[in-house]
Amino acid sequence: MTADALNSQKNIAAQVIERGGDYVLSLKANHLHLFEDVRDYFAWCRGQRGGLAQLSDDSDKSSEWNHGRHEVRRCFCLQTTPEEWPQALRDWQGLQSVIMIERERSVLPPEGVPVGGKIVPTVTQHYYLSSLAPQASRLMQAIRAHWGIENSLHWVLDVAFNEDDCRVRRDHAPQNFATLRKLTLNLLRQDTKTKCGIKGKRKISGWNEDYMLIRIC
Repeated sequence: MTADALNSQKNIAAQVIERGGDYVLSLKANHLHLFEDVRDYFAWCRGQRGGLAQLSDDSDKSSEWNHGRHEVRRCFCLQTTPEEWPQALRDWQGLQSVIMIERERSVLPPEGVPVGGKIVPTVTQHYYLSSLAPQASRLMQAIRAHWGIENSLHWVLDVAFNEDDCRVRRDHAPQNFATLRKLTLNLLRQDTKTKCGIKGKRKISGWNEDYMLIRIC
């Protein structure tokens, strides 16, 4: 199971372990003390002789160009031993590793790099907790897959359906509306011939009942 910071909760981690699963949870400042401990520990490792690559229990790296952007991802994993992480192990059931993903992004301007110029990359660090052993390639793949779902589903629901602006809150209405939005999205994605986005296909459904009925049937 992977989850963003909102769902990175101790009781959720415990439920996952009790049901025989594993978790990779995003760690942010909503768990301030642990977040600071993990961030500072990785910063300390970076400053030591040998750096992160030598002091981490496992590390991995990937690189890709996509849509004019070059992104390098580096994953560093540390085993959570009782000597160094006693409180974290008490609080988070099944915890085996803490992870840092460092993303280095370089955006190529539309006009290209000027002669004698250079692209200045943006570097960010992101932290995670996991019940999996510190295997960097496996953990990086799980984290990457989570954001693939976020980008392909939740982003579309927000942009095309204005999901984040929905004020429905009472009883089972939020779950019902979420289910309807996902059903509609899946139906609209079946149309591979119409050359427009999901938002455009929604408009066509409102203007043309025949189109809407074809999608439903």
